[in-house]
Amino acid sequence: MALIDIGAALDKAWAENATVIPLTGASRLAIFSDIHRGAGDAADDFRHNRRVFARALDHYYRGGFTYIEVGDGDELYENRRWADIVAAYPEIFLLLQKFHAARRLVYILGNHNQPLANRARRKALLAGVRRITPGLFPGFAVHQSARLGDRIFLFHGHQADLLSRRVFEPAGRLLIRYVWKFLQVSFGFRDPTSAAQNVRKKTNLERECLEWARRHGRMAVFGHTHRPLFMSLSLKQRLDGKPERPWLFNPGSGVHPECVTDLEVSGRMISLVKWRAVPGRRGPTDGRVKRKALLRCSLRKVLAGLGAPRD
Repeated sequence: MALIDIGAALDKAWAENATVIPLTGASRLAIFSDIHRGAGDAADDFRHNRRVFARALDHYYRGGFTYIEVGDGDELYENRRWADIVAAYPEIFLLLQKFHAARRLVYILGNHNQPLANRARRKALLAGVRRITPGLFPGFAVHQSARLGDRIFLFHGHQADLLSRRVFEPAGRLLIRYVWKFLQVSFGFRDPTSAAQNVRKKTNLERECLEWARRHGRMAVFGHTHRPLFMSLSLKQRLDGKPERPWLFNPGSGVHPECVTDLEVSGRMISLVKWRAVPGRRGPTDGRVKRKALLRCSLRKVLAGLGAPRD
């Protein structure tokens, strides 16, 4: 028996907490998740992808895209102060500020940046940030989830993960900040309770989310597992010849060893995109950043395959 009713948790998120983003033929959207921007220290899993991510952000800003971050953009489990993260990556936050100023930034919460859900805590964290970057993110809003049009649901995925739910947040935050961070820096350990590290947990969560989306005739776009999914398949499952199904998509993460991945919506198409550094003459930090669309499909085809809505 499941310890939580995952379907009920996702139903509640859909009904109560979702902001609505219009979806039209002119929509241009860049959907990222699990960037895990840290404080630039040895525990920061994002820092090796800093230049790649900044290049992707610049590309999407110049291209008129709306930037949607589906949770865990900032690592506020391992780090108490958001200001430490902003100080580590000033060029990235200046790009995010450009999206915000253009009203093209949608910031969704995950379990690792859930402290921003509390209004008083968010105000205090922003005050610290603005002491080093005055005027950053005026009128900043956060969301627990979002609806894209009337059939696509964007959420982080921790809603379907028992150990990431609210009842465990204070204990989990302390565990990661003071125990796992020490083990990670000192010995290279990874948190076995994390859906991103535990293959069985990752697969179970994907299966539960797919069943929820199929049952309701919706397309679910979520993160949390760090595993890119396109038409409900990982890249390995695709190579194994598993059949495509339209209900599940995952943009991947910003902490892959050699790349950053995202989902891109443009020209009525949806693509899984990979960004990676091409080493130059002086090494990996000297070359170009290359964008490659790994998979591409008509969004209309995906939506048509969902079946009739069953609310």
